Amino acid sequence: GFRIFLDKRTLKSTGGSEIVVPPQYPLLASLVAGEWEGQPGLIKSSSLPVTSLVVRGTQSIAEVRDEVIENLLRYLHTDSVCYHQDESEENAPVELQNKYWNSIIDWANREFGVNVNKTYSIMSIRQDDRTVDVFRKELQTMTPLELAAFERAVMTSKSFLIALALVKREIGVEFATQA
Repeated sequence: GFRIFLDKRTLKSTGGSEIVVPPQYPLLASLVAGEWEGQPGLIKSSSLPVTSLVVRGTQSIAEVRDEVIENLLRYLHTDSVCYHQDESEENAPVELQNKYWNSIIDWANREFGVNVNKTYSIMSIRQDDRTVDVFRKELQTMTPLELAAFERAVMTSKSFLIALALVKREIGVEFATQA
């Protein structure tokens, strides 16, 4: 793997472990190094998002992998892209729903052979057990680093489906931020 050196010493996590970027991610190693090179005198962890992601994906997520997956699957039942407004409602964001949300739901249904439920009500919905199981199996195939990236995308977007489409490269960052 790639080790990052600062002042001839290897970069370590707050827990004291060396930060090693897996060999299949040379660009990620460069991004971590660039993050550290760009730090002013006082280092704040909030200004090191890539380093944080790498540490999560290479050191801590493996210990709690199943728990992380189950927590992420909870977002599937409350995913904002599944809560639509009826076209007849005044000021309904129907155009945005059709352009962004429906395309993500349609992709997920096609790509994973599921039927993601959506609603036009404010009442909560649940995805069926088969859909949840399919997505659980998909998350279980992710490498620890991919799962950490997915976790970060879910937490940022507050959407399981937007994050999945982003991590699977079905959509780009700009599309995700618009959705």
